[in-house]
Amino acid sequence: DLPRAEAAVAALGGEETRFTALRIDASDRAAVTALLTEQRCDILVNATDPRFVMPLFEAALAAGVDYLDMAMSLSSPHPERPYEQCGVK
Repeated sequence: DLPRAEAAVAALGGEETRFTALRIDASDRAAVTALLTEQRCDILVNATDPRFVMPLFEAALAAGVDYLDMAMSLSSPHPERPYEQCGVK
């Protein structure tokens, strides 16, 4: 939602801030990598749907930026040993 992103940037100080609102296809690893590089980003914070985890993670890795994932996992806890075993997808 680009208008909401633009409003958030405006609330932070508009043109006086270091933030920019842009729209990009999160599934397009190459486009995200290019944007991260062009904007000289330090970190990619992923707050999108879990299906975008891998293209965004791979884009951050390719661009050499840090990555923070806020998305929920698509896995479920292990049915018998949720604290000892990995979840299941």
